[in-house]
Amino acid sequence: MLHGWQAIAVVVTAFGLTDTSHDLLLTPTRAAMNDAFLDPEVSGLRCAVAGGAGKLVALLCVVAFDTDKAFFASGVVMFLATVMQFLAPSSVNGNTEVAPAAAAEEQPLTAAVARFPLGFVTMWALSFCGWLSICTISFGATSAWAERQGAQPGTPEFNVAVKVASSLLMGSTVVFIVAGSALPFLVSMFGGPERALLAAQAALSLSLMSFISAIPSALTGAVLVLLYPVAYQVVANVPFTWLENQPDFLAEQRGRMTGWLNSSLAAATAVTAISMGPVAAMFGGKLLAAFVGTAVLGGGIAASIAVQFWLLRRRVGGCARAVLNGSLLPLDGAASGAGSGSGGSRRCTGVAPRIEPAS
Repeated sequence: MLHGWQAIAVVVTAFGLTDTSHDLLLTPTRAAMNDAFLDPEVSGLRCAVAGGAGKLVALLCVVAFDTDKAFFASGVVMFLATVMQFLAPSSVNGNTEVAPAAAAEEQPLTAAVARFPLGFVTMWALSFCGWLSICTISFGATSAWAERQGAQPGTPEFNVAVKVASSLLMGSTVVFIVAGSALPFLVSMFGGPERALLAAQAALSLSLMSFISAIPSALTGAVLVLLYPVAYQVVANVPFTWLENQPDFLAEQRGRMTGWLNSSLAAATAVTAISMGPVAAMFGGKLLAAFVGTAVLGGGIAASIAVQFWLLRRRVGGCARAVLNGSLLPLDGAASGAGSGSGGSRRCTGVAPRIEPAS
């Protein structure tokens, strides 16, 4: 049995390898889902429901098994997921034309960046903010719940508080699955993917702030079970649906663009892992400081994007409807010219055009 720094090194390495495996599997799996179901809304819906089912199975393993068995179970799941990638068909609907896709994947990095859809950086930033909040809650929810109860690590009260928090997270998976099945409705209700992501970030910031000890535990639990999983589903799936719906998106670049968009999760995970401990240590070991800091940072970035969107709408005036149906803000420096096209397409300065449905 390892002890001291050797045990720490092994645990950190194992966690890193597990997280790397997750990220490496997520990108091709998500791209394959979009290949199999050409309708972005359908593929997004299926990914959301499948992700909810997977999260429920994972939490059941955590509850049913001890630590060692839970790790072994996750290893088996990772192995099966990898094998499924090799068994998946390389073509869909009889399409064996792989040369264009292969050629696109071999393009240099500069060519790939030049082909980012308008508004991609904005969507990446919103995804990063959402994942930053989700990672903070995922990494520290049980300990933060025990902390707000006044329980000290290593005490029976701390173990009880952790079990209560784990039960709340288990309950949230049911809402997670339901929210996944209702994802298209939620996006439509908020008026588009960009507004849905802004609303999700507001919900996540509220979820983080709800861990303040002055807020009743019942309210914090309700937010964790009912609000947090809905916002989680939006962040996890809506950006990919947005990507597929962009008029300048190239299907042969699906794998690369999905990977770039998914890098927001990797970046958020790294930032959370590096900063959470030091931030908590600066405030006497209180995880609440990291929760509040993440809520302010993510909410601030999302609020600045929302303000720019509002100012843009005021500036373009008569093209307000095209703004609502196009990309939120092309913060990557791209801009489209003024004018109008046929087929219901409208073009406004600084807004990615999108074909509007015929009225």
